[in-house]
Amino acid sequence: MKKIDWKVMIGIYIPIVLFFVVEIMFYVSNYSFLNFIFVDKGSFLLGLFIFYLIYFLLYGITNNTKYSFLILSITSYIIVVSSIIKIAFSEEPFYISDLLYFNSGGEIFSIIEGSIWSTLKPYLLLFIIILIIIIGLNILVFKFNNKCSNKIKRISFIVISILFLLILFIPNKKLDQYIIKHVYNSEERNDYGLMFLSNVDYYVVYSHMGGIYGNLLESRIFISDDYDEDKIDEVLNSIEEVEDKSLNKPNIIVVFSESFWDIDQLDEIKFDKPITSNFNKLKEVGLFYDMISPS
Repeated sequence: MKKIDWKVMIGIYIPIVLFFVVEIMFYVSNYSFLNFIFVDKGSFLLGLFIFYLIYFLLYGITNNTKYSFLILSITSYIIVVSSIIKIAFSEEPFYISDLLYFNSGGEIFSIIEGSIWSTLKPYLLLFIIILIIIIGLNILVFKFNNKCSNKIKRISFIVISILFLLILFIPNKKLDQYIIKHVYNSEERNDYGLMFLSNVDYYVVYSHMGGIYGNLLESRIFISDDYDEDKIDEVLNSIEEVEDKSLNKPNIIVVFSESFWDIDQLDEIKFDKPITSNFNKLKEVGLFYDMISPS
């Protein structure tokens, strides 16, 4: 009977344990373990696949399981904690686009104002427990550290991982639509009225890792197949300038979805601290004007 090589076994299967730990952490933080049990299997497995691609890429680069698993553990823990904190303050989960804002403080950090302690206190015990579990997993991996002596295998780990990650993350209209349709069940969501899931509920249905990737795909905008720039120019050029420019009775109806109104405009109410500080920051860098609308 062949002896079990625990270094190889732990190196291969320990990322699955880490993946389950961080996923369960997300569900337990705001929902329940039952939500995790009924998670969409396709998106969950896709998220696990991406997780392993990153792990094998790190393994090929570092040439040992302890450092590759350590980097993966730290990154995974930071992302899921960031997602939980962001939900607590803004009802929005972590997005890949949030990474673009870290150099200027980021959306994740700009929303953390006011009573931080009272908001985060219910999560601290969970953060500590999961951190202890992850530390324990890393101790195990450090004890059974495995290195790859075959340079060809190392190179193949790096090349194959990068290749699949590029295929999955570089915008490709046909592939993106295929994944959205067959993995994230876009047609089924239409049938059951699930197209209007909130972003947090989207992550609950499709798992945290799967939700991050699915949100990335569904937020991409591609040019329509029947788009004709020459036709647009032709229509624009055919428009005749209006000679009568006097303002008559307007007939424009504007419908706002999730519109915002500035509560600071209410003179009858006074606040002892800024209520819309983040909005005021956006006013300084964006186009802003006042508009009166009936309600």
